[in-house]
Amino acid sequence: MPATSLLPQRPQIPTNRSSAEINLDLCLAARSFTQDILLHRLSGHAEQIGRVVPSTIPTTAERSGDFSALLGVPLYRTPSGTVATSPGGNTPITTADTSGNTIQVRQGMIFRPSDHHAYAGNLIPTDTFDPAAASLLDRYPQPTSSGLANNFKRLGNEPDNQDQFDVRIDHRFTERDQFFARYSYFKDLTATGNSTPRWKWRDRRGSGAGPQDTPAQSLAGNYVHCFLFVWLTSSVSATREGPWTARHCSFSSSPSEPRHPGNSRKRCV
Repeated sequence: MPATSLLPQRPQIPTNRSSAEINLDLCLAARSFTQDILLHRLSGHAEQIGRVVPSTIPTTAERSGDFSALLGVPLYRTPSGTVATSPGGNTPITTADTSGNTIQVRQGMIFRPSDHHAYAGNLIPTDTFDPAAASLLDRYPQPTSSGLANNFKRLGNEPDNQDQFDVRIDHRFTERDQFFARYSYFKDLTATGNSTPRWKWRDRRGSGAGPQDTPAQSLAGNYVHCFLFVWLTSSVSATREGPWTARHCSFSSSPSEPRHPGNSRKRCV
């Protein structure tokens, strides 16, 4: 945002962020193979982003009733009756102004409501302003730059709040059956910067696109059943120099088989 006569110093655009997260792990085991594991996570993120918000407000000339800058090209009527901006083969469209003169109609011309005469020079006398409109006009700030559009710039905050919730449970029924389920919820609430300035007499927010609320949900599950266990028989052989002799050992069953430590028998030759 450039510096102006009303804002001689280039403003700083702040950004504030804050977040929090809570994790909970709970394990319940009743037997060797039947257990429940509950995982829970709750997180939140809040952010305030400073933005330069442009707005279009009445210019200094328009506040005094001078709308001559709005006048555009002259208008013509074609033989078929349509309105055009090119003069070739067309007839100029004329009207009477508030001074009693006959003038050609132009784009952006303003007409007096009482008799539909065009305001001379597109100048509206300030003493004819509606009192309610004049009071409303006085509550707009002065423009920060020249031009008819985007002539007022200010700093505005755009909040962005995100909340997320996850829960998962793992359950093992037997050594061959296990199950898990997960549910996730996410919400993003964002408010865009206002397009119109705040009023002088009260700290109200102007108009804008409005808040954007984006929720999302997810559900997932899985069940696993193992139909067959296959134990691998491991064999160990070692060779060493010296008076030692090479021996070959084999196991009749897996040495690491659970709950049956006595079933492993070793035979060496």
